[in-house]
Amino acid sequence: MTATEPGKWIRYDLDDLGLSLEVFADLSALTIHRNKDLTSLVQEVGPVRLILWAGPDQTLAAWRKRLDLRNEAEFEAETDTRVCGCSARRQVATVTQAGAVGAFVAHDGSIGHLYGEASTRVHVCVSFAHAGQNILQCWVVDKDSRADRAADESRFFVSMRCR
Repeated sequence: MTATEPGKWIRYDLDDLGLSLEVFADLSALTIHRNKDLTSLVQEVGPVRLILWAGPDQTLAAWRKRLDLRNEAEFEAETDTRVCGCSARRQVATVTQAGAVGAFVAHDGSIGHLYGEASTRVHVCVSFAHAGQNILQCWVVDKDSRADRAADESRFFVSMRCR
């Protein structure tokens, strides 16, 4: 396994949120954005994307709306879960993104085409509140890879620590 494949983990602290969680060891693939109302952590390694959003609008309802606007999404029912010993809600969505074709002008002036294949990804999100913030912790994986990554998915969610 290389450092760019899911499976190697390190603990990452989000001190300003009073949270820590495990992320893949490849920190070059990790991005953090902060502004007045939103903190986001995103890491994409291989077929997996780890996401954490913190802010007033980070709820499962808002997440469903964002997914539905851009994609064909099928949502499972919300279920109860626990994070840091507190009540939380979990939901799974299967999202199909249509294939796309784009055109571009090559250096020689000819017209070229880019083709994007349709893909199906599974989004698993857990919503909870901590220190006055709404938190969404999400695992996104290619549908065909989900079974192979089940242990990583579980580890990502149980790794959350609250201070």
